[in-house]
Amino acid sequence: MGWLSDDDPAIRACAALSLTGSAEATAVLVEALHDPLAVDEWFTRRPSRFDMRVHFGLVANLLARDVGLAEILPACLPVIRVAQGGLWSNMTWGPILLRTFPGVEFLPGVRPAPPRNLDETQKAVLRELVANDDLWDRRDGNANLARMRVGLPDDRYMVASLAS
Repeated sequence: MGWLSDDDPAIRACAALSLTGSAEATAVLVEALHDPLAVDEWFTRRPSRFDMRVHFGLVANLLARDVGLAEILPACLPVIRVAQGGLWSNMTWGPILLRTFPGVEFLPGVRPAPPRNLDETQKAVLRELVANDDLWDRRDGNANLARMRVGLPDDRYMVASLAS
């Protein structure tokens, strides 16, 4: 656990990855993801455990933890804020949507009904999604699928109305 308090945020985050049941380790990852693009610059030679962007790996680890969405929301919102479409839909904000709306049953090619009776945490995720211009290119099949899997419409203004 000593590595979790190291001066270097990269060392703290790497130590946190294997401590999936630790609230302290979860907090380390949440703190690191307050600036996801800075996380990507931590290493001059990226460790092999991170296939692509470092923050992609931290997000996946964080989302796999058995903690409530409200606890990890302070990490999810900045991740959505800097996200792009394409592959990022599969690696960051798409999985965040799946975690935000866990009860949605998805059949390929069939959009579920839009979520209803949203709590404030879910609305916060949707507001951040709506605010990011890069996530609304209608030609982006990955982005469209990320929304479809949780029943969100592809119309940005309809999603905004769900979040209000």
